[in-house]
Amino acid sequence: MNAKRRKYMFGVLPKRKILMRHGKSQGNQDTATYITTPDHNIWSTTRGMAKVIRIDKHFRRVMGSDGCSLDWRIQFYVSPYAHSRSMLHELIQCFLKKRINGVRKEL
Repeated sequence: MNAKRRKYMFGVLPKRKILMRHGKSQGNQDTATYITTPDHNIWSTTRGMAKVIRIDKHFRRVMGSDGCSLDWRIQFYVSPYAHSRSMLHELIQCFLKKRINGVRKEL
């Protein structure tokens, strides 16, 4: 691998990877939900959504500290499950559009 290619490849690596699990879902609250609703269609609870809203400040503080560029970006990887997508929808609203590099659904 030549030096120019290596510099390009390492220049795009993320500064941080933050793993976040979804908050409480309806299935966590009442396991009988799984009898009537497939796992991928189970939504988050109000309490689970409230936790997402509280962590937005923490995310921004972490992303803006420890030598990160002033022009930082965030890339989201999300499960296609309803509770994960709903939490992502809330979380994305906490960031300016210029900060969001993209969203990708992953299993």
